[in-house]
Amino acid sequence: MKGSTLDAAIGKRICRAREEAGIKQEDLGLQVGLGQDTISLYEKGRRSISLRTLMEIARALDYPMSYFLDCGETVVIVKGSPLYDLYTWASSVPNAIHDLDLLRRFLIYSSHHGKNGGVSRNT
Repeated sequence: MKGSTLDAAIGKRICRAREEAGIKQEDLGLQVGLGQDTISLYEKGRRSISLRTLMEIARALDYPMSYFLDCGETVVIVKGSPLYDLYTWASSVPNAIHDLDLLRRFLIYSSHHGKNGGVSRNT
């Protein structure tokens, strides 16, 4: 099964982050409870990754989620902001983040109401 363009972009970033950390696919897999073959499929963009798994990989590699989910502009979540608090809470609750819909809605709300909600955008 062939993955999407988004899967390929996320996979390249996983690969780059893993290589920069000096970690083998097998070792990353052990840290997040996956096999080396699954990590390889993610990195090649041949398998879609769940948000939960991506969060575990981001934590294992010590990278922010925003690195993997770049959507054309850099979004920085400012520590102490409402968005940071929301993201921290959602990251700690099992099954709280199935997708980024809640964060997306918050950003849309903030942009429509003239508030940045602790988000700094650098293009």
